[in-house]
Amino acid sequence: MQHPFGTHQPRRNPPAFNAPGIVLQIIVVTVLMHVFRLVAPEAWVDPVLTYLVFNPGDLHFFGDYPVEISARWVGYALVHGSWLHLMVNCAFLLAFGTPIARQIPKLSFLALYALGAAGGALAVLIVYPGADLYLIGASGGVSALVGALSRMVFLRRGQEYVPPPFNNRRAGVIFILVFFGVNLLFEFLPGPGGLTVSGESHLGGFVAGFLLSLLLPWRHRQRDPHHGHGL
Repeated sequence: MQHPFGTHQPRRNPPAFNAPGIVLQIIVVTVLMHVFRLVAPEAWVDPVLTYLVFNPGDLHFFGDYPVEISARWVGYALVHGSWLHLMVNCAFLLAFGTPIARQIPKLSFLALYALGAAGGALAVLIVYPGADLYLIGASGGVSALVGALSRMVFLRRGQEYVPPPFNNRRAGVIFILVFFGVNLLFEFLPGPGGLTVSGESHLGGFVAGFLLSLLLPWRHRQRDPHHGHGL
């Protein structure tokens, strides 16, 4: 029998996490890699890490290990030194990645994130050519997302949804200046908890993301006013 007040539509509960799938998938893979590194036998972990830790000094051995060293330009984004390091990067990935992933193709988002990580590694290589140091963490890729949002302060590609503070020219410029200033300070001061923070990888990722957001396939998705926007 037809419902007397029209077709009855069952009420749908909102999703527990209202973030794009691609963002959550990157977070899950990153967390699983950290757990694997902590609990798996060293005999399993060490061979995997040969593909996932960037070291400028190892580029001298590219001829002998081309696959391993090539993978490190992006793979280092999956490795973190502590739970604090991991959680901070995942939180920023969720915050800055969500408004971008809602508007662009998944492949463009992956390219932006991965090439941003490579841009961070390139910046470290430029500043410390041939140095024997280890770069890990997703902050280069996350900084590329910040760079893509910062591009919206100055130039829009179509009818983009631009979140604050990037939707205001003055606030956006202040944010960018603070971002650069803080990361330059990391060259002289320790990060939170006494951690060593690679400010140059953040800046390299930022520049890569800014430029890539002008080149990658980009599209606008209409926002549904009835759909929640919580993270």
